[in-house]
Amino acid sequence: MPHNYKLFEDLPTSLQDRVKAIASDDVESWLRSPIPALRGKSFLDQLNEENGYAKICEYLTKVEGYMR
Repeated sequence: MPHNYKLFEDLPTSLQDRVKAIASDDVESWLRSPIPALRGKSFLDQLNEENGYAKICEYLTKVEGYMR
């Protein structure tokens, strides 16, 4: 089921924590910037699509793996 997240504070706490760990200081801007690994979609655009939460979790897991 698609969501309608618009702001960082709208995200579930579990996602907020993960985003804070990888995003720039301007989290709100980062959430709206195109991300090549998401086919040029922004984090919020991808998250708000059908099955977006699962795709975002997969993306975050990959990024977190690169950061180790």
